[in-house]
Amino acid sequence: MSSNGCIDERGNDMSEGFEGVTIPRWEWRVFGRSFQKPSAIIQHHPCLRERQSTDLYILSEFSTVNCKIRDSVLDLKVLLKTSKDRLEQWASHRKILFPISINDIGELTELLRIQKLPARMNYDEGEFIRILRQCARLNLVKILKKRVEYLVNGVKVEIAGLTINADNFQTIGVEHEAQDKAWKVIRLLEIDGFENMNYVHFLKTVFLKKQGQVA
Repeated sequence: MSSNGCIDERGNDMSEGFEGVTIPRWEWRVFGRSFQKPSAIIQHHPCLRERQSTDLYILSEFSTVNCKIRDSVLDLKVLLKTSKDRLEQWASHRKILFPISINDIGELTELLRIQKLPARMNYDEGEFIRILRQCARLNLVKILKKRVEYLVNGVKVEIAGLTINADNFQTIGVEHEAQDKAWKVIRLLEIDGFENMNYVHFLKTVFLKKQGQVA
């Protein structure tokens, strides 16, 4: 157990997780180099768990779907709606274990709005990644994440350190089924003045542009 009472774990339980919920959640996420004041406020609240993972994000030029590979599982999240105050409602769509079947591939190409992939009965993880790297409308970005989840006034909040191609960032995410509860915590942390950016938005508009790529 760490000094702040957090329990270290891999976070492989498919029924749990900040991004693995089945109930649609309203989310607010900010990215930057450091958020010292909000982090200090968050760390005064109960810590739920710490996790570390390496995620491979699959970014499509024509889709907002959050598609990533984590621990050999293809994880798909979809954006349902955006409120007038810029909160985003996300829902877990599917989690698919490798090897991926031809039917799963067909669904994925529709979600990502890309051309059909070469037909075969199934793809293992390595084959799947190699094929995706050949798609002109896709960018693949690997992120090392060190995430810590807290419970702030009944709302789940995450602080994460990110390493992307040796470049370091910090992100804070707030999520809850109810907009009003989410907003109370967002204002408490004083992050409502920052742009709400999901991972797909951040990687496309900030990181890939910085790297001279287009997604």
